[in-house]
Amino acid sequence: MTNWRHIHVKNEEVYHSLCQKVEEDFGYFWFIFNKPHQYDRFAYANRKSNFKKKIFYRPEDVMLRDIRYYDNPIYRLKQMHQSQHELTTGNVYNSPFPRSDALI
Repeated sequence: MTNWRHIHVKNEEVYHSLCQKVEEDFGYFWFIFNKPHQYDRFAYANRKSNFKKKIFYRPEDVMLRDIRYYDNPIYRLKQMHQSQHELTTGNVYNSPFPRSDALI
């Protein structure tokens, strides 16, 4: 049985570069082993804000470890395809891949 911690990787820069590219291109698929997307920070900040007490959170102030993993992947993906502006908090999410048919 191979102990993965001791495997020497040749051309480490190539693999590191490839991993970064995969994260950039597909990071919006938040699996349990990678970080939440900017959309998840936006949604969590809005959920955490208390409108009656005028306590507002910004997405950049949200700790990644506090963000709940999503319940509905299809709903989340559709929401990520549209830019959003929450009027009360002023938080903005600009979709990097907007689609006009996302909510159909």
